[in-house]
Amino acid sequence: MLDAQLTVVWQLPLTGFYTRDARLDSVSGVAMLTSPVHGVLALGASPPNLRPDADLWPVPVSVMGSSFPGQLMVMDESGIVYRLSPGRVPMPVWQCTYHPDDVGVLGLPGGRLLVSSFDFSWTELIEEATKQTVWRRPVALVPEMPVGDQLIGGTGPVRGDLVSLDVRTGMERWRRPMEPWRPGPSTSDVFAAVGGVLWAADRISNQLVGFSVDSGREVATVVLPRASRLTGVLDQAGNLHIGDEHGWLVVELKQARVTVDVRFEASGISGVYAKHTVRSADGRLVLADDQGQVFVVHPAQPHRPELVATCPQLRSIGIAAGRLIVLSYDGTLTALGAPS
Repeated sequence: MLDAQLTVVWQLPLTGFYTRDARLDSVSGVAMLTSPVHGVLALGASPPNLRPDADLWPVPVSVMGSSFPGQLMVMDESGIVYRLSPGRVPMPVWQCTYHPDDVGVLGLPGGRLLVSSFDFSWTELIEEATKQTVWRRPVALVPEMPVGDQLIGGTGPVRGDLVSLDVRTGMERWRRPMEPWRPGPSTSDVFAAVGGVLWAADRISNQLVGFSVDSGREVATVVLPRASRLTGVLDQAGNLHIGDEHGWLVVELKQARVTVDVRFEASGISGVYAKHTVRSADGRLVLADDQGQVFVVHPAQPHRPELVATCPQLRSIGIAAGRLIVLSYDGTLTALGAPS
């Protein structure tokens, strides 16, 4: 598991010209590799079989958008959109009529797809069963966050209005201007909706700001007790776990309060940027910094992160079958585990 100094259990170099476009995503707690060359692979304790005749789904794909919990949306090079779930055959749901490089696709419950242009000029809702466009509006949301029967997001990648659209009709429910001259979060900093409150990171004031899902009105703020990266991992209970070179914060978003503030002792985590954070099934926090160092924070010793591995060129991390999965920039896939 992740309890001791980790060693390489298996290592596999990805092949093909587009290895740098491969990525790891966590879907229902399962690390999944998506690749324009090798298709989609759910990772486990053993290395995946990349032979052309292996029992894989070797359709070249790119990740187009997230989906409701437990699924991932991908599109192949011909424009076919699939819903992916661990352990299931990929399900084709729509033939995209736009160039795959020009749109993003978000999967919604009830067999609906939200398609948005990357130039932020339009959004449309597709019904999977009929393949018909239900509505189309001259606005694109960043990020596109489904909240009940609403779609909430910003009208631009950095600044813009915070807008709510009715999922059924596409009509605007409310709009909140995010003034560029006012210190505060940008629309791209919206990260979660918990208990009827939409949360965004205010990087200038080092705080989290909550907006009412029903009206867009600002209803809560959480001032963090120290400087923080403001990004983290949200668990199922609505707690935001923030881990960086300074320490470990847990913010209970339902109550708008900080419940854990652990200041790390000298740990060796790079002060430039701790760019990756994942949580194991038992709650341990796994951090990876910009120098390829991987640390585990144990609940029993939260003040002292343990350096468990060093992986040069580290691009992304995931957890599969109790092993730490690392994807390097050169396309090498490495599984790390405790010595046997």
